[in-house]
Amino acid sequence: MRRNAAIATSPFEESLAYADPEVIALYQQDLERQKKKDERKALEPLPPLNPDDFWVEPGPNEISIPLAGGFETVVWEIDFVEKIQPLLQGRSIIPDPRPDNQQVYAFLWMTGPDGRTFKAYLQRVVMDVLYLPEFRIDHVSGNGLDNRRHSLARTNASGNSLNIRAGRGRSKLRNVFWHRQRKKWEVKVGIGGRRIPVGYFPESQRKQAGEAADNKMLEYITPTASTAPVLERVLNYPERVLTDEFYANNPPLTAPPPVKRLEDEVPF
Repeated sequence: MRRNAAIATSPFEESLAYADPEVIALYQQDLERQKKKDERKALEPLPPLNPDDFWVEPGPNEISIPLAGGFETVVWEIDFVEKIQPLLQGRSIIPDPRPDNQQVYAFLWMTGPDGRTFKAYLQRVVMDVLYLPEFRIDHVSGNGLDNRRHSLARTNASGNSLNIRAGRGRSKLRNVFWHRQRKKWEVKVGIGGRRIPVGYFPESQRKQAGEAADNKMLEYITPTASTAPVLERVLNYPERVLTDEFYANNPPLTAPPPVKRLEDEVPF
């Protein structure tokens, strides 16, 4: 039987290339029906998202932030005071519905170090990785509006929380590269999609170059109990900052601590 090369575009269709013409016609009709079905499905309106399905009852020292559309997002009050509120400056926190996967997230518009406007998602603000795209944040509870610290988890783009710190190339250090023309170590720190130049170091000063990269990173991430897990992975020499004394003075928080406020002060 003569081979029908016109439809031989995959291993399965390769087998059809030698099939009976009637079988091929039926297969093509089935493809056409599936195509029309997919087109109709794409035009169908997605079911609306119900704010009640994303409601989370705030616990002690947690607050619920009202959003448009009747949605609300829940955060630790200390995270709102220390991380979110300083970013607002007249901005609003906006819901970002995703009807295609039945999810809603919360964000605010910001301008990054590269001058471009971007969506600052609350989960990234809370977990201190706003300008570190190599991290992704998973909602452990499955609710995109549950932005309480204990309901979020840091991973890398592959879903693996390990080995984010590992450097590549000749230096084996983060943000340290070998400049072939100058024959020196070049330090450029990646922050918010932008490479910030730091300087050049002789070949014998590889460690100093790594420390310079760390110092620049620390200008954007202040060492705290919350940021310590991030710094452990983004610094070349985290032991310079994250000492035993640091951990003794900054124990990790497993529950939201109370926030001292004036009696007439409200969070928003």
